[in-house]
Amino acid sequence: MKHNYKRKQNYLATRNLTLLTLLLLFSTSLAAQQGTVRGVVTDEDGPVIGATVKVEGSGLGTTSDLDGNYELLLEPGEYVLEASYVGSANVRISITIVAGTDYLVDFQLSKGIYVDEVVVIGSRGKPRTQLETAVPVDVIGAKQIRASSQVNVTGMLQLVAPSFHSTPQTISDGTDHIDPATLRGLGPDQVLVLVNGKRRHTSSLVNVNGTVGRGTVGTDLNAIPKSAIKRIEILRDGAAAQYGSDAIAGVINIVLKDDVNQASVDFQAGFASPNTFDGPGNSAGNVPEELIPTFNSDGATYAIGTNFGFDLGKNGGFVNVTAEYMDRQSTNRSGNYTGSIYPDGYENAMSRDEFFAQVREETGFAENQVMEIGNSKLRDMGAFLNASLPLNSSGAELYGTLGWNYRDGLSRGFYRFPSQQVKVVPQVLPQGFSPQINSAITDNSFIIGARGDINGWHADLSQTRGSNRFDFTIKNSLNASLGAVSPRQAYAGGFEYSQNTTNLDFNRRFEGNIPINVAFGGEMRFENYQIEAGEPTSYVNGGVENVWIIDGDTTLVAGAAGIQVFPGFQPQNALTKDRNSFAAYGDLEFDFTDAFLVTVAGRYENFSDFGDNFSFKLAARYKITDNITARSSYSTGFRAPSLQQVYFNNLSTQFVDVDGEQVAVQVGTFNNESNVTKAFGIKPLTAETSNNFSIGATAGFGRFSIAVDYYNIKIDDRIVLSGRFGPDEELANGQPAGDILTPLGAGSAQFFTNAINTTTSGVDFVA
Repeated sequence: MKHNYKRKQNYLATRNLTLLTLLLLFSTSLAAQQGTVRGVVTDEDGPVIGATVKVEGSGLGTTSDLDGNYELLLEPGEYVLEASYVGSANVRISITIVAGTDYLVDFQLSKGIYVDEVVVIGSRGKPRTQLETAVPVDVIGAKQIRASSQVNVTGMLQLVAPSFHSTPQTISDGTDHIDPATLRGLGPDQVLVLVNGKRRHTSSLVNVNGTVGRGTVGTDLNAIPKSAIKRIEILRDGAAAQYGSDAIAGVINIVLKDDVNQASVDFQAGFASPNTFDGPGNSAGNVPEELIPTFNSDGATYAIGTNFGFDLGKNGGFVNVTAEYMDRQSTNRSGNYTGSIYPDGYENAMSRDEFFAQVREETGFAENQVMEIGNSKLRDMGAFLNASLPLNSSGAELYGTLGWNYRDGLSRGFYRFPSQQVKVVPQVLPQGFSPQINSAITDNSFIIGARGDINGWHADLSQTRGSNRFDFTIKNSLNASLGAVSPRQAYAGGFEYSQNTTNLDFNRRFEGNIPINVAFGGEMRFENYQIEAGEPTSYVNGGVENVWIIDGDTTLVAGAAGIQVFPGFQPQNALTKDRNSFAAYGDLEFDFTDAFLVTVAGRYENFSDFGDNFSFKLAARYKITDNITARSSYSTGFRAPSLQQVYFNNLSTQFVDVDGEQVAVQVGTFNNESNVTKAFGIKPLTAETSNNFSIGATAGFGRFSIAVDYYNIKIDDRIVLSGRFGPDEELANGQPAGDILTPLGAGSAQFFTNAINTTTSGVDFVA
């Protein structure tokens, strides 16, 4: 047995030696078929540690070591190598690889923010600099992002991006906790958002109150941690023919970090001190001084974010991870209240001083404030992962992202005074109350894909999924129709939107007398929208008549149904709706000369619920000199009505002006399927269509550049949320509207409808 055992050992050793020899021979043969590129990455301070050196248009790359050295193995062919590092301008060098040859390629980086950065958005051809593109593109780089004093993405872009607008909303239900974002003065739903070039899902929230973007559904940019972002590219031009529905005003592409072998921790903190320099009284204008309180110092905010990356494999793969947490206290800039508080003769009435003292004790308000006008209270936490794994030295790679965000918001509605008898239960809250809306927002997303070269074509297959969920809990409130047994808190329901997108893209550059880049591909998208009913106490009409003692006499007042500030979604509001769409596109880019570029694009889309559309785009750029460029574009576009606009329905409390007084009204938003909508003669929603023209010029001189672009955007059949129709309106059949609204508990009705055509024009000046 021992002899056989030794013989087996000798056999195994011989076999292993043979395999090792074959492996070495194979590795040597493989290395001989490749070329080796090595060099050093430096800047004015010496070697750069952790700089990224990658092959443009592929997943191949590596990072520099402690001495700034890097090394790459590449198949024979022509490549463009790009070196990049946070806070430095990217450097690109072209190289031709011959098998078995070593190449020395060093990179010298320069620090600072450069206006002429390389961008990929707006073209499926080779990357171009900002000043070479046929359409206006802004790039917010890593250094600008890190230097921003703002703790979220919309706040940062508001200060640095032309034509971008986003501000926090107030007294607007869920919109208090998601900041609508717009480009060129159009709606939040007319801006398409991409992450790493892939379509991102929208929010599940419809902005139904009097806010920026009323009646629209936007994308929650603040669900992406600022610490995870490498750069942001903003295409200020119609691009539905290239990227599909929604891209009427433009496209925002958020590029995630891919750094490795480095870690960072960012901390920001601050607060508001509105009384500094004697407060707002110095600029009060026509506002009487007695209406301006001495505001509290408020809005204390702190945010902490960390980012780190590490190598994945030996061919330039990476994993980059970000985690972020933000806590923001509310701000309040409302004026002092001077209106009525109690019904005349109310037995529980206090003096005004006593009343406001109690309000201050319960809410933390200043002086005679009774509501909160300003930023809502917010806690936000999120994490993002970005990864790539090259499969070979020819540029094939697997890639993916994973994102999660949770936001907990708390905002206040209008104060419910005892003078509003239908809204108050005197046996429970004799002095009225300040109701609160607690929003819990969960956002999840992932991208997974593979890309590489197939017979000279660069192919990219990806699957993207995202979802956004809103849940509402109403606090410090009551359902007056339940009387003294009403709970002070209730779950009011919520909604959720999800989107699954599959993309297959091909592109190839053909060299010749006129170099042409050809791109084509397809997209399939599945969408789902759900509304979930709240608990019964949030919406039920309990039918209780509350007892009021007025001038010593007992008065019975029927309490309003539903929990105050946000009556819950009812079972008849609950629904689950789906749709799917298919798209195919083609994109041609002609370099007629080094100076003259023309792009042509077309896209066909078909939606299961409303039909199809074809959009096209023509753009051109001419370099008058090396530093001066003229450009122009014309495109058609469209935006499909969102599932939220088609199916959202609820009852909400809105305050309307009646003879100078703000009066609470239960407003019903009825969707396209509702019999109420049909009775009012509202037609089913169709797609918005647009015509977009722009012309402009750029000039760049070192670190200084100027860009001027005129734009004109015409939109037909624009979807808006209508005004309110009251119970006295006469329907088409002569029936009063109140006959169908009153039984539903609605004091008025509003609808989504294709109601208007608009023209928006302006000039962007960027320097």
